Amino acid sequence: MRIHLSKLTEHLGCVLCHGMLRDAQTIPECLHSFCKSCIYRHFLVQGSRNCPKCFLTLKPRPITTLISDQQLQDIVDKIFPELRKRDAVDEKEFYARHNFPKKPQWMIDQQQAQKNGTDTGSRRRGSGNPSHSNSNGAATATASATDVTTTACNNSTGSSSNGSVRSVASSPAPTTTTSHKRKAAQTVLVNGSIVKTVTELSVQVYPFEDDAGNIDPLPALTFPYLQVEGSFKIFELRKLIQQRLNFDPSDEIEITCMGATVGPELSLLFIQRTIWHQHHERKPIILHYRRMLA
Repeated sequence: MRIHLSKLTEHLGCVLCHGMLRDAQTIPECLHSFCKSCIYRHFLVQGSRNCPKCFLTLKPRPITTLISDQQLQDIVDKIFPELRKRDAVDEKEFYARHNFPKKPQWMIDQQQAQKNGTDTGSRRRGSGNPSHSNSNGAATATASATDVTTTACNNSTGSSSNGSVRSVASSPAPTTTTSHKRKAAQTVLVNGSIVKTVTELSVQVYPFEDDAGNIDPLPALTFPYLQVEGSFKIFELRKLIQQRLNFDPSDEIEITCMGATVGPELSLLFIQRTIWHQHHERKPIILHYRRMLA
């Protein structure tokens, strides 16, 4: 049986390098797959937050949600075994040329298991390094149960509006816990290391309305619904609003929650737990912005 290569490329190829998938990584929102080096370059170097194939706007820091698609990569390796052999030779030559020590296989499997939140890595280590199999298996299973997603790097202040927030330009405001899509923040111990889960919160942002007419209302955002990480700070939100409304940096604004001004150093997770949760447990956080009072 013969199959044209062009038909396989559509399903097993990478649209970024136009070659076959190498170390396939899948975007969970749209299930499109790419080479690991290609998609990392797309997110980190180009600073994009869209899927390169369908252009879907992804979650904040999309690189942290990528899934290593080993099943898809196994299919590619079975159909094109010469590519895997060539990669192994090239990798060995690269390490030798630059005099880099190569990581042992059990360590590579352990890191992959931490990223995926599964116990596959511990099963693989059972044959290669027995001393690690039992202790790491339970820890990795804990990671799977809590849906651990590691954060690769902290956002700088300048990139907060691009990497930590996602606009939701659809439909009416969500009201239930399901539509809220809030993951509980947890800290778990994985293979001896403390790993924090990524917390996402749904937020609605509107201009402050003064019934007494003492404050001129500011323009409304085109997309007031945001999906942000719990660590997202109020000063980052202020900067985002200023950018979207094309405000001059000298025009300072402040954020309020339930009528009270919140400090710029506070995170949205802190506000949700200390202010909002007591009165609106099952609703997204609603914030308002206004010109800073003298």
